[in-house]
Amino acid sequence: MNPSQNLSFPALFSFGDSIVDTGNNNNLKTTAKCNFPPYGRDFMGGKPTGRFSNGKTPPDLIVETLGIKEILPAYLDPNLQIKDLYTGVNFASGGSGFDPLSSEIAMAYSLSDQIDFFKDYIVKLRDNAGEERANSIISRSLYLVAESANDIETSYFNTNIRRLQYHDDYPSYVSFLVTQASNFFKELYGLGARNFLILSAPPLGCLPTTITVAGRGSRKECIEKYNQAAQLFNTKLSAEIDSLNNNLPQSRLIYVDIYYSLLDIIQNPNKYGFEIVDRGCCGTGTIEVTLTFVEMDAVTSVVEKLKGFGQSSQNFVNGLLNRRENSYSRNPIEILKRLQREAFSDQMKLRDRQDKVERMLSFYRTSKGSPFQEAGTHIRGEVDALGAILLTGDIDEQHLEALDRAGIRTGIDARFAFETTLRQNDTLVAELVASEKGNGNLGDISGSPLSLAKLFYAANFTDWFSAIAIPVGAQCRDFGIPTDYTPQRKGLSSISSLEPPLLNQHNGTAIGLTVKNSNVVASLAQSVSGLGTPMGSDGIAQLFSTFGQVICQLPKGVKLSLFGLHQVPKSLHHRVSFGSIAIPVGFLKQHEASERMIEATAPPLGTNTLDIFSTGSIALKLESEIVEGTKIGGWIEMKNSHSKPVRWAVTMYDSFEDEVGWGVSLSGLSEGFKGRDQYQLESFADLSLGKRFKLKPGVAYVVDGNAKILALILRCNWSL
Repeated sequence: MNPSQNLSFPALFSFGDSIVDTGNNNNLKTTAKCNFPPYGRDFMGGKPTGRFSNGKTPPDLIVETLGIKEILPAYLDPNLQIKDLYTGVNFASGGSGFDPLSSEIAMAYSLSDQIDFFKDYIVKLRDNAGEERANSIISRSLYLVAESANDIETSYFNTNIRRLQYHDDYPSYVSFLVTQASNFFKELYGLGARNFLILSAPPLGCLPTTITVAGRGSRKECIEKYNQAAQLFNTKLSAEIDSLNNNLPQSRLIYVDIYYSLLDIIQNPNKYGFEIVDRGCCGTGTIEVTLTFVEMDAVTSVVEKLKGFGQSSQNFVNGLLNRRENSYSRNPIEILKRLQREAFSDQMKLRDRQDKVERMLSFYRTSKGSPFQEAGTHIRGEVDALGAILLTGDIDEQHLEALDRAGIRTGIDARFAFETTLRQNDTLVAELVASEKGNGNLGDISGSPLSLAKLFYAANFTDWFSAIAIPVGAQCRDFGIPTDYTPQRKGLSSISSLEPPLLNQHNGTAIGLTVKNSNVVASLAQSVSGLGTPMGSDGIAQLFSTFGQVICQLPKGVKLSLFGLHQVPKSLHHRVSFGSIAIPVGFLKQHEASERMIEATAPPLGTNTLDIFSTGSIALKLESEIVEGTKIGGWIEMKNSHSKPVRWAVTMYDSFEDEVGWGVSLSGLSEGFKGRDQYQLESFADLSLGKRFKLKPGVAYVVDGNAKILALILRCNWSL
């Protein structure tokens, strides 16, 4: 990996086994840890850190080569600094594997545990950096994965569990491993990861441990069946990675073949400046890791401490070492094999007991528990304030209406979202909103105390099919691909957003379905607003809406979206109101935008309200990342009403990962032959003051018919 290639990753995250572990096993009750001498003797300060090496490990070398930082700390390091959250941490655990059995045998953290650590990390990062910057770090970072050695060597060849399960059919076991690996990559992708660096299996048959345990003794020759097993796994893993690259949009999964590179070093050590390649730097030459290595480490420490003592102490040490050598002379290979079999037997008994306990707990949770027992609730809050100095010649109704049409609303609002994960894949969200902003702002709740604004439940049945139910506060943007719709993304007004206004339309109660594949997402939703409210003065009691969208992921990161909204008002001959048995939920009366939408089609006073016609909107959106961190997007929306208004906007903005960001937007509104046109230009900067507070000073110039307004705007955003 060459820095001259202009690789730019804000952080590195590492998952896997001892090849990349930098100390997460230090506090585990496992033999798979190396937080004692002579490990780390060539590391900074000469101290052991839990790295399975005398010095730096591959994650350390990669993060240093990329210019991110000097070493990659373990996520479970008690001395981990907040600043390390921004540049990457290590989740790997020595002894783990794609096969869950591997981590059980080694009593290490499984890949499932490592995913849980990563989810916990995401929460901490968002709490410290804010959601916008955290999402950018997660999506732009590099993810290093190194697994499979423990699966092949230990779980399959050195135990009988998997061999019996697969009837000595190793290719079937490899297919299982590759499926596990693919699911792991997809889960990381679902959490926001996009750039993967995946290491192949090494030449396992040439490892000193493999040669010793397999029974070759002093014959330092590679064991071919282990190498062939690694090659078969690598072939299938490489093919699966190619498939994922074609099916996961905007992903880059790079397969790194370390097998032949290491094999060449082992077979031609002098070519690379090595002399000894058949044993570890500090081992016995018989077996280099696990229990016997720990024993030799103890002897090494004793010898170091006894240096300089008298001749009697030296004789004692020599005698101790001689006895140890004599004990090893009694067929050490058979002794090691017997110890290993006994250890595996004890671990399997422990595993059986754990399975029984887990089955009992599972039965208890299923029969007596609720879906909320194990759910964790994440709380996000945001306070947004906007103030403006208006430079205009006149203050009249025309200028006030121009501001309203421009989507500039001053005031303060606060939003609090409570998100709970249910049944692993489902999500329940409740959003509370309090606002002191004026009427007319698109999609905002105006002048209201703290109240329930949205209740949202998403059920993900499969990777390609999901359903959404929203009893309260449905918006068109709730369906399809979720987006981070923060004030930073909106700009100074709702018009300068990267999304057309119809996505912010409040539609009351809704249900919807979403289907997707690798490059296309399609959604269909049905909603009704006005439930529980009396009939309006225009004779409209309820408004039924149908929303559909298709989102296509095009090459080079370009995303094309098509939206459609059809609304049918329901009118009655006379005014009615629901009785006491109905639920007149006051905060559902959030349909100013809906009333405005059908106002153009409402009949004159005195006519029959049954002649009200349906209306609708259609919008097209295009978004792309022109350079790293800078996006440009545009949309156009047309309403099917009498005046057939057309609104459009083009926005370019920086992703605000750095302390200073910026944005510029040009938008317009045309109302046809008899209407007046509007044009609006916005420019703003984004300043980060700490981790949670942002200031956005900017200027907006609005031309609406004869009204011209220059506004100096300051937006403040505080994330909780």
